[in-house]
Amino acid sequence: MYDTDGSLISSENGNFPSALLANPQLLTAQRIEVRLSTFLGEEKIRPQQLQLIAESRASGLSAFAQISKRDAVFNGPITLSMDAALIKKFTGEQAGLFELYLLAADSSASQGLRWNLGAFELVAPSAAVASSSPLFKSATSQELSLSQKPEIRHIFRAAARRPPAAVSVFFSALVLIPLVAVLAYVFGPLGVNAKGFPTAFAPKMAAVAFHISLLAMVGVLAAFWIKWNLLQTIPVAMAAGAAIFVSGYFSLGYLASHSEKQD
Repeated sequence: MYDTDGSLISSENGNFPSALLANPQLLTAQRIEVRLSTFLGEEKIRPQQLQLIAESRASGLSAFAQISKRDAVFNGPITLSMDAALIKKFTGEQAGLFELYLLAADSSASQGLRWNLGAFELVAPSAAVASSSPLFKSATSQELSLSQKPEIRHIFRAAARRPPAAVSVFFSALVLIPLVAVLAYVFGPLGVNAKGFPTAFAPKMAAVAFHISLLAMVGVLAAFWIKWNLLQTIPVAMAAGAAIFVSGYFSLGYLASHSEKQD
């Protein structure tokens, strides 16, 4: 055990599993150092994992100190240190008796080592205890209930009032009236002129594909009006538009060259 200025207060030597501490008092600025050498049989080893643990008898909370990578490189005794500041970091403002344990483990050993080095009393300065509020003021306990919890029912905002379906159908019919009127005029008084429809196989297929693509585009617009959203409509509309462009290009090109030959 070392004092604030680094001077040695007391020291104890021993082998596993004997206890080395007999409840000495550890003040705020003092520290406990553990220097050890570890052996596996007759061979001296440096454990892969080494920890010094101070566990409070009152709360069961623990503070940990472990060997650093820098210390693990050199040969010789291993040094681990435990002081009041480190204990406070892990357990808060606690005083009283602490058990000091040394834990060691290595892949070459069949099992780890747990050495109870004894106990020490951490003494907190009276001024610090009086001026600072305790970390743990009170604790309550309640029985754990494993019964089914009541169902959570969310309250949502009421849906906005909408007009009757007949009103929507009526205005949809008003929108379709111009289209119906145009189709009635085309197939009625105006008549359908199929004289310029291509007769050769390839131009005829292109013309048929052009008209089918136009009908498909009308169907896409109708589907968007009735059911689809914009993300569903755009890919299909792009495909129908590409078909209209390609088939229309070949159809109109044939008509243009055919009319030039007639002239």
